[in-house]
Amino acid sequence: MSTDLTPIHPQDNDAHLLPEDQRKKADTFLQYYDQSRGRLYGYLLAMVYDPHTAEELLQESSLVLWREFDKFEQGTNFWAWASIVALNRVRNWRRKKNRNAVIVSDDLVDSLAAQHADMTHELDDRWDTLQRCLQNLRDKDAEMIRKFYTENMTAQNLADEQGRSIFGVRKSIHRIRKQLHQCVDTQSAGEENT
Repeated sequence: MSTDLTPIHPQDNDAHLLPEDQRKKADTFLQYYDQSRGRLYGYLLAMVYDPHTAEELLQESSLVLWREFDKFEQGTNFWAWASIVALNRVRNWRRKKNRNAVIVSDDLVDSLAAQHADMTHELDDRWDTLQRCLQNLRDKDAEMIRKFYTENMTAQNLADEQGRSIFGVRKSIHRIRKQLHQCVDTQSAGEENT
């Protein structure tokens, strides 16, 4: 099953049906939710190993997140809050499913959730470091990396655009990637020592 993880937005022609304060709440919720939806589905899938169940739990989690959104403190980490809600949905699902059988202990699920949170924090830190390293690149190098990775331009397209050989473009991309990798590793090691 391929889960559609495109952002969910109320139709523009339905916006007039909600009072102004509810529209603002819905818009704010959707901004946060759209940024976390795919990640939340992946988190659930890692916990239950079944796309259908992960989708059901995503829907349940989404409803809880919406119902409880007034309790969320804006400006804090929505993903952290959403992952706790999702973990509780997994726990409830497991209790219902495993009334007569224990397949995986709650301690293991908690341990996996904690490891996932640690990894997520580390990956978020490395992502932030990468963004800083990208800012230190020469403009033409940053542009090449942006086009190659963000716009999915092929090396051949870049070569044609720049009037260079494909070999030269690939060599440049390899050099820039190596430079970024070293920058991230160096800055990450520096942060660990502070």
